[in-house]
Amino acid sequence: MQYKYLIISLLAFFMGFYLPAQDKKTFKIVETKVDTAQYPKLISVVELAANVEPLKGDFKITDEAQRPLEITALNRLGSDENKQSSRLVYFLIDASNYTEGTYIQSFKTAVKESLGLLGDNDFMNVGYFGYDASGNVTSFSRDFSNNFSLMESDIQNRISPSLDSAGASDIMKAMYDAMDRIGESQKDGQKILILISGAIYNTASTYKPDDIVERAKKLNVTIHTVNYRIDGRFSPDAFRLISNRTDGISAISASSTDIKNAIGDFLEDRPAANTNNGGGSPQYEIEFSLLNDALRDGKEHFYKIEYAGTIENGYFYAPGGAGGNFWTSYGWIILVIAGLLAGLGYWQYNEMRLRKLEEEEAQAEIEAQREADLRRKEQEKQGLLQDLQEKNIRLQEQLRLKEQELAKKIDQVPTVIPASKLDPKNTIIGGGGSAPVLQVLAGSFSKNYRLNKPTMTIGRAANNDIVIPEQTVSSRHASITIENGSFFLNDLGSTNGTFVNGTRIDKKLLKSGDIIKMGAANCRFEIS
Repeated sequence: MQYKYLIISLLAFFMGFYLPAQDKKTFKIVETKVDTAQYPKLISVVELAANVEPLKGDFKITDEAQRPLEITALNRLGSDENKQSSRLVYFLIDASNYTEGTYIQSFKTAVKESLGLLGDNDFMNVGYFGYDASGNVTSFSRDFSNNFSLMESDIQNRISPSLDSAGASDIMKAMYDAMDRIGESQKDGQKILILISGAIYNTASTYKPDDIVERAKKLNVTIHTVNYRIDGRFSPDAFRLISNRTDGISAISASSTDIKNAIGDFLEDRPAANTNNGGGSPQYEIEFSLLNDALRDGKEHFYKIEYAGTIENGYFYAPGGAGGNFWTSYGWIILVIAGLLAGLGYWQYNEMRLRKLEEEEAQAEIEAQREADLRRKEQEKQGLLQDLQEKNIRLQEQLRLKEQELAKKIDQVPTVIPASKLDPKNTIIGGGGSAPVLQVLAGSFSKNYRLNKPTMTIGRAANNDIVIPEQTVSSRHASITIENGSFFLNDLGSTNGTFVNGTRIDKKLLKSGDIIKMGAANCRFEIS
């Protein structure tokens, strides 16, 4: 029996030289501890090739008769605690107008049913976006919370799609804002952002996928994305790229069950374990017991451990007899094998170090190329900015010359319409003369409005005197008032500002021919 095990060990050793590189073992048994007082309890010390945190269920142990043995404990060596680290999970939900109906309900149902996957050490927050095209995010709370029942109620009652918004929301901006909220948290733990959206990438966004990846790496955030096909604008590639480059997972879903399963995969993904020996492979103690009829014959026996596709044999001497004869007879063979194993281990160590150096060099080349691309883009941006500044200077000079010419023609008297001509009673409403006109051009929309009231409001809403159907124009953007016979343009706290001849204003005296810009709308003030 002893010769049989020795021959098996030698064959396994020499076959290791001819195995291809991709068949490397995922673990090895370092030592088997036998405590005579606690026998048949055994402790197997294993060393993992991958730096991950295993679970008890990942290992399967059988005895010589192929009978399964129960694992009673799994402990990592070199660590005083085995508790799972905290996680800060931020759910970002797409509540744009195109998610109305079953889509938003599927999003909410999946998130609520996934809260049970969070542990006692985990914290969460929820944000949603879509109420305007700029991608602004509304978060449930300022910091992360473990009050999951309250969060579940808020998910159901607070989130609904915005029916007033138009077009695709800026998802990239929403992701960037959500990471800012994660970065502001005072809690420690693994940072996770889970985006659930229709995967509509607005290419006009200020933020690009590279910006999201760079921000995530700076804040150490893992981004998982659930991409739900809603219409023909479905574009999951950009979100798949973001997840891949931030160590996350990207999934395509078509139901609330798909979304829940994807979230389950995200939250079951385990972080890398800390090593126990300052840079070496992690080692664990596996406690298990042999069956009650375990032998006490003082002879060598073995057991098998299966983990991640690799099966290893562990050997031990049962109490009840002396094992000295074995060492006397075969000690030199064991020493030779140990020497060979040591040589093999040293060779593998050098191979791993060489591979690591090659990977670091390749990564350095990638970083250098990326820095070169960033410098090139910055130079192009600076060149474009300089061109725009030069064009602006030329335009300002042209405007100044025209204003000087106009001032000479009117003997440097400001162009002010006499109060009698602009009197609403005598001239505009009464029809005694021609009122000034505001010419509006916004895309395919074009219309002339006569300024025939003392105060006329301008905006996107239908209750304005001058209605401009353009998304970038605020609901109440500006107004034109008549004061002492002169026309003044007033900004009403608009989002995108009001500009006269290229200059942003709060209040401005208008002259005939002035060019007014409100968002993407262009207007001209004319006095006939």
